[in-house]
Amino acid sequence: MSDWMTALGGRRVSDERVEFDTPDPARAALEGTVTSPLVHLAMLDVAGAGAAKLLQGQTSAQVELADGHFAPLTSFCTAKGRMLANAQLLRITPERYRLILHRGLAQPLRQHLAKFAPFYKCELQVRDDLALVGLIGREAQALAEVRCDLVPPDSGTRRAMKPCSCLPTRGPSRGC
Repeated sequence: MSDWMTALGGRRVSDERVEFDTPDPARAALEGTVTSPLVHLAMLDVAGAGAAKLLQGQTSAQVELADGHFAPLTSFCTAKGRMLANAQLLRITPERYRLILHRGLAQPLRQHLAKFAPFYKCELQVRDDLALVGLIGREAQALAEVRCDLVPPDSGTRRAMKPCSCLPTRGPSRGC
């Protein structure tokens, strides 16, 4: 998994941190496009005929909202209401869901869900073979298309991709 890090000029400092040799990383995003490996996150796949029912019974989110275009935030709790993990829920196919969560919570959550998975004919897999990478900057959409062979959502439908002129002020918020 370190080949892509080396190619982008990074080095792994710890299991949850990669550093790049950029003089001012924050300024670099204003002037160009920055790639940031999200090594602090992990992915847990829930796959099988009853994946949606398993998740609906164990998570706080409405699973049907994860429709391939929207990935709701969710949490998993014990029977007493203590939170075990929080995650973002993505639907990959009608029978496969992916949870994106902190890497330290992936294995404990997998073990918790494994108690219920056989009843729903589901399999759970922590995906160590995939890497999450964040892109930020003016050319992020083009970089995703050219280098990663991805087609990002239409920028007209995603607020995060549009330039925003409302910066935080001391007065009342103007909204975007």
